[in-house]
Order: sequence, then structure tokens, then C-alpha cells
Amino acid sequence: MPDCPSCGKQWHYKDTLKQVLRRKKQCPYCDRAVYVTTKGRWRESTLQMVPLLVWLPLVSFGVAPVIYIPIVITIFVLMYFIIPFYTELSKDEEPIY
Repeated sequence: MPDCPSCGKQWHYKDTLKQVLRRKKQCPYCDRAVYVTTKGRWRESTLQMVPLLVWLPLVSFGVAPVIYIPIVITIFVLMYFIIPFYTELSKDEEPIY
């Protein structure tokens, strides 16, 4: 789990999960704004591409939608719950590259 760059306290999984989709996050301990680092954004983006990388071959090989839609949805939900483990925070917003 990430550590707050302002107060140094480690976030709980639940706190991190609540703020996964927010660009500007707020520390639950010191209430200061924190941002995901460039490295953390790249990790999150890579994880978010996994459902697409699974979906594309399934569609290309003619797998029925009844089969691939639940698979892709399940992988998407799993990625949502895995992303907090790869989140890194900083005080300032960093450029993407």
C-alpha cells in the first residue's frame, strides 16, 4: 500500500481502493492532496490494458460473446482490486513522461 508523502503514514487497502479512479487523491490522515507518481500511472495504465489484451484475441478467433464478455468483466474487476497494490504517491503532480 502507498505511503502518504506528506505525513508518512501508510494507507489502508480500503482507503486506496476508494480513490483508485481519482486523479487527485486526498490523504485520509492529514487531508492533504496527493498525486500518483509517473511510475504509478504507467503501472496502472498497464494493468488497465489487460482486459483489452484478453478481449482482442477472443474476438479475433470468433469466440462467442456469451463466453468472452464474462471473462473480460471478471478480469476488469480483478484489475480494479489489484491496482491499489501498485499505487505510488507524491506531493506534486508529475508529468506523464
